[in-house]
Amino acid sequence: MKKIKLMLTFLMVSVFMVSCDTDGGTSELDLKVGAVPNFTLNPDYPTILNLNELSTGAVIDFGFTVEIAQGDVASADVVAVYETATGDVYGPVTLTSNVTEFPTDLVYSTDDIIAAFAELNSNADFKLGDELLITTKLYLADGTELDLRDADGRLYGSDIHTSSVYDVVANYPVGCP
Repeated sequence: MKKIKLMLTFLMVSVFMVSCDTDGGTSELDLKVGAVPNFTLNPDYPTILNLNELSTGAVIDFGFTVEIAQGDVASADVVAVYETATGDVYGPVTLTSNVTEFPTDLVYSTDDIIAAFAELNSNADFKLGDELLITTKLYLADGTELDLRDADGRLYGSDIHTSSVYDVVANYPVGCP
């Protein structure tokens, strides 16, 4: 009786070992290697769009460095989305096309933002609680295009969004210092 139990146990173990080798089909995950930008705000420029200065008609310059955190990127477009405190989303609009050298330092002004967005006509259109979000559209060496954000929201997962290694978006809230 003991020999039969031992043989049955051996037979069951061998069946399970063989069944785990393959799923019996052709299912394979077709994964591609992507890319991720990294934005660093330039400490020589403000990190918010100061509503007090904007209300006087002042032009505010802001700057950042964009580099590639990972991936084989051939070029990138720097794109912006403007979110209002009331929930409207303007854009995305392209601020700079065909960036091919990384890292690269970029500086924009509120006049550049007003010119880029059809919905913004003057400094008076900047309201408390609005936010300017700048990210990239990446073009990989294999021809793949990666949009990181569209008018409906971000197109990447929370693991990238909450990364402590890189920032994929440069945020410029409209606020008071």
